Amino acid sequence: MKYLDDVKNYIRDLEPKLSTMVQDGVKFAVMKDSDGDSTLFNGLLASVWQGCENWPLRAVFGSQGDNGMFFRSPRRRATNNAGYSTFFSRDQASGVLAAATNPGFEARVWNRWLDYISGSRSCLVKKPWGGGCLIRSPIYKYATDDRSDISPSCWAMMGRVASGRGWGSRLEMEKWKGYDGDASVIEAKNCEKGYQLHLKAVDAFIKFCMGQSREYSQKVGDIAYSRVPDNLFYEFLSKRYITDDFIKRYLDISPPIAGVFGNGWVWQSACVADELPYSSGWDFIFLGNLILYICKQG
Repeated sequence: MKYLDDVKNYIRDLEPKLSTMVQDGVKFAVMKDSDGDSTLFNGLLASVWQGCENWPLRAVFGSQGDNGMFFRSPRRRATNNAGYSTFFSRDQASGVLAAATNPGFEARVWNRWLDYISGSRSCLVKKPWGGGCLIRSPIYKYATDDRSDISPSCWAMMGRVASGRGWGSRLEMEKWKGYDGDASVIEAKNCEKGYQLHLKAVDAFIKFCMGQSREYSQKVGDIAYSRVPDNLFYEFLSKRYITDDFIKRYLDISPPIAGVFGNGWVWQSACVADELPYSSGWDFIFLGNLILYICKQG
């Protein structure tokens, strides 16, 4: 590939210019000054990280509390959510799943998460004698707030990662196995083109990394790319290969290293060109590492 050294040099020089926070010795990427989506974006970075030290992966580990529940960032974990009302969400869980595709993701972290989830159902009816719960809600949760209910498609995605990593299955994973197939295609066709479509693409990317559900993953990539044709992340998910032309277009639209960075992740926008002035830079660190990762695989 003609431009790989240019990509390596670009991300090497860009990374020190971008926003990070440090909590308890753990560095993590933030969108300018916001850590509200840090688990999602650090998880994506961790999945393809090509640097000698995968600190975004440690950032995901640092977002897990003592009881196994994940927070949106290491800072929010350390401060019991820093006063915010929403602890976690299904989109942040996609960041954990993306990070878990990296071979460095530790099984103990995964098992602590699943153990927390196993005990997360709320009690609907308490026992009239002796204490304890008589009837529990059928809904498992990633965290205690209303945005953290685990849907059938989330269980299916968790099952794919567990299977791909050889970590064993859980009852709910088996119950909803394959539920993320046709549903993912329908959702990709009909959801709004910004943040929601990006989440469908992230699920397709996780399946790609795990070598799972190629048919449906490819379909979602094709749909996303057809709906937002200037999105290089979606283009990769559709075509599944990297060319010199792809790398050149990446370099052509990359923000200047001496520029001013915002709080955007351009790959989740309805129009990449419109979002470029607001790039956090981490979006281009991610795609640059993805380019290097795919080219290394041959």
